[in-house]
Amino acid sequence: MFGISFSEILLVLIISLLVFGPKQLPQIARTIGLLIYTLKSNFDNLKQHLYQETGIKELNKTKDAIANSCLNLKNQLNETFIQVKPIKKQKQSFEQPDLFIEDHD
Repeated sequence: MFGISFSEILLVLIISLLVFGPKQLPQIARTIGLLIYTLKSNFDNLKQHLYQETGIKELNKTKDAIANSCLNLKNQLNETFIQVKPIKKQKQSFEQPDLFIEDHD
C-alpha cells in the first residue's frame, strides 16, 4: 500500500500515540479523515468543473459520431465488395478464352 510496509505504519502509530496521547489520537484521526474527505471532494468538484469548461463531453460526442460514421462506411464498403465479387468472377470468365470450343466449319 503506497510503498509503506506494515512495520512502518506500526512505527508511525506508536510515535503518534506517544506524542499526542491516547485521548487526542481519535480526535486527530477524525480530523485527518475529514481533511482527506474534503480534499477528495474538492478535487472531484474541480475535475467536474474542468470537464465541463473544456468541452470534453462535446469532444467525446463528436468522436463517437465519427466512429459510427466510419463503421457505417466500412459496412457499406463490405456490402459493395460482396456485390462486386461475383461480377468480377464473371468478367474474368469472359476475358479468358475457352480452349475447348470447336470450330464447326
